[in-house]
Amino acid sequence: GNFTIPKPALAVYPSEDPVADWPLVALIVGSNKYLPYLTKKALATTHWVHMEKPAEFNAILDEWLADLDLKLLEARISEMEKEVKALKQELSNARKEKRRAKNAEL
Repeated sequence: GNFTIPKPALAVYPSEDPVADWPLVALIVGSNKYLPYLTKKALATTHWVHMEKPAEFNAILDEWLADLDLKLLEARISEMEKEVKALKQELSNARKEKRRAKNAEL
């Protein structure tokens, strides 16, 4: 199955978390593969970015939300382009198969 979430998403990572290096974790687990429209930001906090630096967190969130309508359209267009590419490949394969079948009859 496809576990990709083709919608804009925001991750605000703590850069000083003693538990984990969250940007590295995201890289290792392949977040970009599953969240292709992920915006990543970092704040110099230890863990709870929204509680440790609420003003900075809210500024990041406000900036991201301000263009969410554009991000949604960009993601939608990108997904449609992928679908068109797949359909073109399907059409090409169908044409090749028709030619093979026609040549086999001759």
